[in-house]
Amino acid sequence: MPFGQHLIDRGVITPQQLVEALEAQRLDQIPVGEIAIAKGYLSYREVTRILALRVDDRHASDLFGDVAVELGLLTREQVEELLEDQRVTRMPLGEFLVRNGALSEDRLEAELREYRTPIEA
Repeated sequence: MPFGQHLIDRGVITPQQLVEALEAQRLDQIPVGEIAIAKGYLSYREVTRILALRVDDRHASDLFGDVAVELGLLTREQVEELLEDQRVTRMPLGEFLVRNGALSEDRLEAELREYRTPIEA
């Protein structure tokens, strides 16, 4: 069970608070294109080209990495690496819940301990 669902099930946060924290987390993440530039996989010009194509109707629903692979600018393995880099640099959900005032740091720590404790049969 995801940590956010654990918090809802225990009555610690509301579903709305979880949605708001997840949205804040999503908006706070470093874009894949920026990571690709930093790693030297793509130039600024190439990232701009990919983003421009995503505005086009034919690519509007395509993900950044899919367009980059289609154009031959990145391999699927590079995209997976970039997505992993993006994931590990993302601030944990609990930090957003504390920042938004949904719970205190002490309560977050207590809930994390509870969440990580194995359920004994």
